[in-house]
Amino acid sequence: MSDAVDRLTPELAHLFDREGLVRYHIVAEPDAPVNELAAGPFVSLGARDSDFVLPPDPVRQGYPEPDAAQRSLEDYHIFLYRWLEAAVGAEKVGCAYCGKTLRDADDLPDAETWDVVLVEAELVAWLPIHFDCKRWIPKRLKGLSPFAINAGEPPDLDLSGLRPKDMERPGYE
Repeated sequence: MSDAVDRLTPELAHLFDREGLVRYHIVAEPDAPVNELAAGPFVSLGARDSDFVLPPDPVRQGYPEPDAAQRSLEDYHIFLYRWLEAAVGAEKVGCAYCGKTLRDADDLPDAETWDVVLVEAELVAWLPIHFDCKRWIPKRLKGLSPFAINAGEPPDLDLSGLRPKDMERPGYE
């Protein structure tokens, strides 16, 4: 397995593998051992290839979660959305296409509103991106290999103050 998958917690690595979010690549050379590489998903914190980070671990971020072993992909998506909101509030996230720092406010102009897109192709990644930049996602990802990404560590953000209501899907009643 690749360095990126090995750097995930066993619970996250298992969740991503179980949900089909790990990409595998086998390298075989004559007269050499066969190597299997694995690349897990990434999170983009900006427009450069060097802005990719490993998916954050809910436990390390202080996310109040009852049992990491029982986590579903939906649970992880809710956590990641809350984590990205905190990262945007701390000005640590830029648009995955244009690189402009994302902001949160109730009165943002349409060009400043953002969303998170999960890309599941050769590369699996969560991309925080302006609504107006979404159409350029294919151009941004063209030729990008998950095995060539050198992902950094995600920023630590304290999510321990979240209430159970905050841990539901946005808009879910």
